[in-house]
Amino acid sequence: MENNNDKTLKELATPDVVYQLWCIQYPQLEPTQTYELKSGLIHLLPKFHGLAGEDPHKHLKEFHVFFPASRTVTIREEIYGIKKHPTETLHEYWERFNKLCATCPHHQISELLLIQYFYEGLTMMDRSMIDAASGGVLMDKTQVVARHLISNMASNTQQFGIRGGSQSRMVNEIGAVDNLRLENQLDNTNQA
Repeated sequence: MENNNDKTLKELATPDVVYQLWCIQYPQLEPTQTYELKSGLIHLLPKFHGLAGEDPHKHLKEFHVFFPASRTVTIREEIYGIKKHPTETLHEYWERFNKLCATCPHHQISELLLIQYFYEGLTMMDRSMIDAASGGVLMDKTQVVARHLISNMASNTQQFGIRGGSQSRMVNEIGAVDNLRLENQLDNTNQA
């Protein structure tokens, strides 16, 4: 399998009819990479000693209370359909999206789809800004570059406080208000 970090989002979104995924995929680990588990983390886990009177599944019941399948499905649907609010900055939308993904770490949605769902939820103006910042189209960037670009742009909107909801009124809207005001003045003068 090729390294997905070198492929653009467009290449990853295009189906490969030759390559078919196995049901279980093991992550590719580097031989020099080491992992450390802190003792505090291990002590937080439920205790199971394997004794004859212990139920091996009892300690998992608490987990199923906090992460039932219905909650996972609901959060997945929220991720699929996330949209940027009109008055929300890019930073606020990015933070809300990341918090939503963090509420269900086992959502099993690929990084490609996460970026795609985030991008599809943007307003047309924000999409255009991100495309321009990417030097063309965001979908021509790799997953890592796309996420980094979005993160940088979101940080920039936080730093400078750029609001997304400052829409100017259109000429025809101003004309309609002025016409209504003039009609009211004429009515008042005719009644007097």
